Amino acid sequence: MVRGYKGCPKFCPSCKADCRCDACNSCHTCMHVPAKCRYNTYSCSQLAHSCNLNGVYTEAKKEAFGFARLFDSDTLTVIVGDEQRKFNIHLGAVCSVSTYFKKLISSNMKEAQEKVLTLNDEVDDADAFDMFVQYCYLKSYVVDEEVYLDSLNLHARVYVLAERLGCIDLKALALKRATELCYGSRNENLKTGEMLRNLAQTILTVYTHTYDSNTGKLPFTKKEEADEQSKETVRRDGFRLLLASFAAPHLSQLRKDKIFLDANNLCPNFAADLLLFVTSGAKMEVNEDGSLKCPSL
Repeated sequence: MVRGYKGCPKFCPSCKADCRCDACNSCHTCMHVPAKCRYNTYSCSQLAHSCNLNGVYTEAKKEAFGFARLFDSDTLTVIVGDEQRKFNIHLGAVCSVSTYFKKLISSNMKEAQEKVLTLNDEVDDADAFDMFVQYCYLKSYVVDEEVYLDSLNLHARVYVLAERLGCIDLKALALKRATELCYGSRNENLKTGEMLRNLAQTILTVYTHTYDSNTGKLPFTKKEEADEQSKETVRRDGFRLLLASFAAPHLSQLRKDKIFLDANNLCPNFAADLLLFVTSGAKMEVNEDGSLKCPSL
């Protein structure tokens, strides 16, 4: 017998008691049970296989053990937002991804001693924190699209919350999910319409709670960044640029939306970024009195 772990890619589906040998690709247990044998093509005496040396299995085992250890730690109760939704989360899970919580728990603050924390800042959204809790354990998060018809807005809330909690990897994941939603192959007309209807609120969320000193500038490409001696480095907030680029092709529709126009006035930085992605329109005609003949809405 070699080994017989069900998680091993070479686990024998016939006898379900052993793994196939690396030398002959046969199950040595099945060799002695002809009625069950699928792999008995010839005899081999090497018994060359160890599940512990299998890269895929070993990595999976490490992840499983690491996941299990998260539950050995104490729990922290976090009360979030105006709704005061309560979350119980293991310290090992939350401190492994968030510098905010890591510093808090290692301090002498009352919250660290009592293991009860209230988050009630403007960016402390309960739905976004729910996604954060998923990420603490799974290093990912799943949005129920039947509940959140406009998941772009939720990704934006996760993005700004991740910034506050010092969870940079979650922030990057939220931007990636939002980009896939706006420009991925699954982007449907119905979904686009829903995102456009709520775009004003998403713009306010991102532009109010992120900082970007290079508004109205495009970031350098990698080639341009390499030429640091002749050019000033330009770093941009990715979610800001995503919203501006997503809105630009839909301006003919958005300019009919008063809420969007109000958001545009409240966020002049968004208006400046929007200009980066607006292409030249149709040639304007001139009236006899010299005024522009504006297209009808």
